[in-house]
Amino acid sequence: MMRAVWNGLAFTLIASFVCWLSFATIAPASWWYEIRSVRVVDSTVGETPIMHIDRTIHQDFLGTYIVDVEQMQMDGRFTVVCSAYARTFYRSDAVLPEPVTLDWWSWPIKCALLPGRYRVETTWLIETPLFPDKRAGVLSNEFLVK
Repeated sequence: MMRAVWNGLAFTLIASFVCWLSFATIAPASWWYEIRSVRVVDSTVGETPIMHIDRTIHQDFLGTYIVDVEQMQMDGRFTVVCSAYARTFYRSDAVLPEPVTLDWWSWPIKCALLPGRYRVETTWLIETPLFPDKRAGVLSNEFLVK
């Protein structure tokens, strides 16, 4: 009788762990951070471009962001010309500054952009307690620096 109880308990614990592990693996990054769009406005050399961000921080988390500013080459392909990353704590009650600029977005790096066509790729690595780390990302529109 006691053996049957222990076997039932062991089965329940193992099944619960497998269910939690499956759930933790498939839980999307958007449960913590949802990025819908990043739009960059054309600018001139020497001025940091203005950005329009549509995002929601659903839950507090510790994360790392990576910002790659890419310039279009003559053959139409893009090359990273400026890159920044930092680890920070994201709070669900945080608000973006007005206006959001590329200098703010790529902190601690300030990208000195020459005339050309660019885009910004941003990736977040979301450190989630009790879950595998999650990844979210967005690619901006193409914009001009004149």
